[in-house]
Amino acid sequence: MAIYNNSKLYVSDITDLVEIDTVNGQIIKRFNAPGSAFLNDVASDRLGNIYVSDTVTNTIYKMDRTIKNNTSLQVWLQSSDLNGPNGLHVDNNKNKLIVASFGSDFSKPGAGMKVVDLKNKTISNLGTEGVTSPIGGLDGIVSDAAETHYYVTDNPAGKVYTVNADGRGYGTLIDLRRQGAADLEFIPGQNMIIIPIMQDNKLVSYKLVQ
Repeated sequence: MAIYNNSKLYVSDITDLVEIDTVNGQIIKRFNAPGSAFLNDVASDRLGNIYVSDTVTNTIYKMDRTIKNNTSLQVWLQSSDLNGPNGLHVDNNKNKLIVASFGSDFSKPGAGMKVVDLKNKTISNLGTEGVTSPIGGLDGIVSDAAETHYYVTDNPAGKVYTVNADGRGYGTLIDLRRQGAADLEFIPGQNMIIIPIMQDNKLVSYKLVQ
């Protein structure tokens, strides 16, 4: 999910991006992603551009608001190097899109974190995968208030990792001891992480101690 201009909520729905009024909760419009199979996470940048991952087709779609009156969702980047893109986070400090990948084989999930340059679309690894950045069935990603660390969920492992934004190290922040950790949220004012547990159909929250 992503919020634009504090008035519109964007949510993925399989092959559509859904625009919702945050005041009344009503659906404003649906935008179809051409050629999509399984839209997943949504992120926005400081210009209001909306990015949506498609895990199955190794694609990231974009609604480009720098184009006047543009309200279409188009393929922005498609590459096997994305390796099943799942969670998305725009790091505005670096002008990068950070991708938490699930892996191309859903029966044996396992991938790492990618860094996509928002200007030239080059793809690189965040640090050394499996050494200074995690490998797993990565799902959700958010950052702390200072953008110095990313919080990343591993769905099948049931863990939340804290990952240095510079790619120099990571560790297990929370071990949920059950599968299903999905797209999480961080509330800076409360220093709190909220995590959905899909298999248990519930939300859990953790207060981070500084």
